[in-house]
Amino acid sequence: MTRTLFILVALILAACQTVPKKVAVVSETEIVEEESGPVAEADEASTAADSATVGHKVGFLAPLSGEHGGLGRGLLDSATLALFDIGRDDIELVIADTAHGAAAAAQQVAAAGVDAVIGPLLARSVEEAAAILAGPDRHVFALSSDPAGAGVLVMGHSPDQQVRRLVNHAVATGNLRFAVLAPRSPFGERMAGLLREAVAAAGGFVTAEVFHDPAGNDVDAAVAALAGTPVFPGDMERAVATLQHQGGLAAEVAIERLLNSENLRAFDAVFLPGSAPLLQRTAAWMGHHDFRAGDVQLFGLGTLDDQALFREPVMNGAWFAVPPDAGRSAMLSRFRDTFGYDPGDSVTPVYDAMALVSAVISDPWQRQITDWRGFGGIDGLFRFLGDGRTERQLAVMRITPAGPVIEDAAPAAFAPPADPGS
Repeated sequence: MTRTLFILVALILAACQTVPKKVAVVSETEIVEEESGPVAEADEASTAADSATVGHKVGFLAPLSGEHGGLGRGLLDSATLALFDIGRDDIELVIADTAHGAAAAAQQVAAAGVDAVIGPLLARSVEEAAAILAGPDRHVFALSSDPAGAGVLVMGHSPDQQVRRLVNHAVATGNLRFAVLAPRSPFGERMAGLLREAVAAAGGFVTAEVFHDPAGNDVDAAVAALAGTPVFPGDMERAVATLQHQGGLAAEVAIERLLNSENLRAFDAVFLPGSAPLLQRTAAWMGHHDFRAGDVQLFGLGTLDDQALFREPVMNGAWFAVPPDAGRSAMLSRFRDTFGYDPGDSVTPVYDAMALVSAVISDPWQRQITDWRGFGGIDGLFRFLGDGRTERQLAVMRITPAGPVIEDAAPAAFAPPADPGS
């Protein structure tokens, strides 16, 4: 196996195959009947499970009934589409429904002798399933975004990477003083914590933290409090000194802005995590409290990618970070054509997981999985860290009235480790 391994799984988009795939449904609760996908009927599944021609078995764990059944159906269809695109007829997808217990579903696919597992979706289900399935010879590609222990590789998109990418870009462009306006909830507290960590690592500092009711009932007062944050001379001096040490054109422009602004605030950038409807209300109140586009740099999570926000004047120029479209649009278009519905972006990690498993399921796959160069999927370049988390190269997008444009493109490669080996 060459040390220059780099699997561009997105290239499979160019050659969609229609080779029938073997699918075994082993859920004890109900058989999932696919109306338009290549999932086998119950009798066909039984035949497939007994077939001696199958080379590899891949378990698939997701909620296929109950509250999250619709989402699980989309994930299953995405995995099935990936198998069709890859065109391998030696992989059997063994499906189990986690709606009535992830541990029972994990036992079912383990009994089927799977070589790898994709799923589960929910963090609590990942923990239950990993205790049964994870091991040195069988990886679990979880669809959540939280680390789950040894042997589990996380395919979900994590907000901490978005925050770090945006903060690093903000500091590189001369924004050192940060504020956060977040819901008063566990999620909001977590986002504020992520901001503190990212800002400290990047060399900036946080000057304001304001929280509001999760339902947005007191957003007016919260925005007013943010707008009224006093400017401390010590923060100004610290920012100018850091920018002078940083050097470069961006630092010079930032210093000029700090020393000559007529509408100086206590922060250069404001982090706005939250749902799109809540952000619409926040943007309206920011305009009411004299925030203007370009006054400070606004940034947030992927929820900023919403057409209603593009029409808000104060949001013009705001940033969010997303994986580059390395095949996502084409895959989602083909998904809609194949299955007759729009699944949303949440199904793309399972497509990349299925394509990756298909590409590296042969030995010695441990070495392949941990290759620092990473893998190219329909959601761009990604690699696995030592704790199983997925590191992704993200693009910074800027909001305009006509829609998002690229502010800073996603890096084309990962930095090598200190000693990548020979």
